[in-house]
Amino acid sequence: MNRAERRQDVVEIAISIPDNAVTMTTRGLSRKLEMPGGVTIKAVWPRLPSDPEAPRRFLLLPGGAVPRLASRLPIEKACGASCASIR
Repeated sequence: MNRAERRQDVVEIAISIPDNAVTMTTRGLSRKLEMPGGVTIKAVWPRLPSDPEAPRRFLLLPGGAVPRLASRLPIEKACGASCASIR
């Protein structure tokens, strides 16, 4: 959201479960964060009714409200079989 406000530019956040990655795209810039070993994207909320595994895309607009989203990131190394949820 900070980048959208400072640059007055739309920012797209894409979260891909199959690729296990988060991508940020703006005009002229694209950055991809692949999850390190032991960290897996298991779910993104709100889920798409048609295909829950499809990449989710969220737009951050300058001056706009932050979209409500949540993701489930189990961290196997740190907590074994239990999961850590970031909301």
